Amino acid sequence: MKIFSSILLGVGISFISITTAFAGEWKQDKIGWWYDNGNGTYPNSGWEWIDGNKDSYAECYYFGKNGYMFSNTYVEGFKLNADGAWVDSSGNVQRKQVSHEKDNNSDNNSDSKKGLAVTELSNHHGKELGVKHIIWNNPVNLDYSEQFQKSKDDGFTNTVIILNPWQTTNPLLLPVTNKQEGAVFYGFNTSTEESKKAVREVARKFARNYSKSVSNWIIGNEINEGNTWNFLPNREINAYTTQYAESFRIWYEEIKAANPNANVYIPFDYRWNWYSDQGYGAFQASQMIPILNQTLKDTYYGIAWHAYPEDLVDPNFTNDISAKDSVSPPIINMKNINALTNFMQQQDYLAPNGTVRSVILSEQGFNATTDEKQAQMIETAYNIAKENPYIDIFFLSRENDLGEMHLGQEMKFGIIDRNGNKRASFETYKNLK
Repeated sequence: MKIFSSILLGVGISFISITTAFAGEWKQDKIGWWYDNGNGTYPNSGWEWIDGNKDSYAECYYFGKNGYMFSNTYVEGFKLNADGAWVDSSGNVQRKQVSHEKDNNSDNNSDSKKGLAVTELSNHHGKELGVKHIIWNNPVNLDYSEQFQKSKDDGFTNTVIILNPWQTTNPLLLPVTNKQEGAVFYGFNTSTEESKKAVREVARKFARNYSKSVSNWIIGNEINEGNTWNFLPNREINAYTTQYAESFRIWYEEIKAANPNANVYIPFDYRWNWYSDQGYGAFQASQMIPILNQTLKDTYYGIAWHAYPEDLVDPNFTNDISAKDSVSPPIINMKNINALTNFMQQQDYLAPNGTVRSVILSEQGFNATTDEKQAQMIETAYNIAKENPYIDIFFLSRENDLGEMHLGQEMKFGIIDRNGNKRASFETYKNLK
């Protein structure tokens, strides 16, 4: 059945005391449908929330005293559709987010937030590390269907970062006709109907190819940096942000059409409300998110945050002076990550069903000035994320050193060095739960 969602507010029926069924299954006999709780019991003589497809959202049903579900009728003034679910006057199924009891023996059902940016999608240390979530950069001119499916089959939850590089095979995707100096990735072109169609076609292709293997999608990279990571020619903040929102919606619609349970995220670096103007094309997340929320409020967008230490060279974020404990700090990283999740708990920023939107920490690395210091900071950061109920995944960046340079110094973000040697942080991350 097609599921619609709406906020459960102002309801006159006494649903607060109703239980929620998780572990059973729907069954049908010659009389009708009933729900087997899996423990020798079944709901009867009242209302019950049931998450029959285990998507973490339950629908509400009414059962007679013999245990059979009512459908196509009204009960206590509330309408039930042909599938038996409670609907509003417009026919929208009423849903609520629920939590499931986890099978401790199943990797797929683990509560772990531990994730990793792997160096190779099909050959990594994820199982040895006890990692449950894998993240991968995916330029739109490359397809990793086979590798993602293998990763899924191996028990990992896959997150893909969709990137728009300079290429000449599909120039309609690009917002400019000439390669821009300093631009690594580009925003998607939505300036014409033809370009929107091109974006939708590539989004549909990936959404269908990855529908069974990818659970989380990040559209772009650090979009508050419009010069390097999400280049768009019009960098006035409202026009720039609105164009990103247009492309996000296209991707969102195609992803959700192929997999309604997928999560789709908007990515930012750690700059929340920096001290001063950093130049044309550089924006503050605190200014962009309200514009995005106004445009995308009807969607279930999530936030993908990069919570690096303030000084990339120094892994010790605990003394970062710009990560202030305030409502609107200059940056938000692992020291003050609550500033982000507190902001997203505001009523105006809730998802359409009234829940706090998903937040993932999709990129944070800690430079190995010493192996011991890196290990200490990784453990501290992960435990902060673990204790925050509004953070869904913590992705460590990176599995291996990649030779990246910052201010003339090579960054050692990996838990494995360039010679293949495991650092102390490898064992530390392995032991975190």
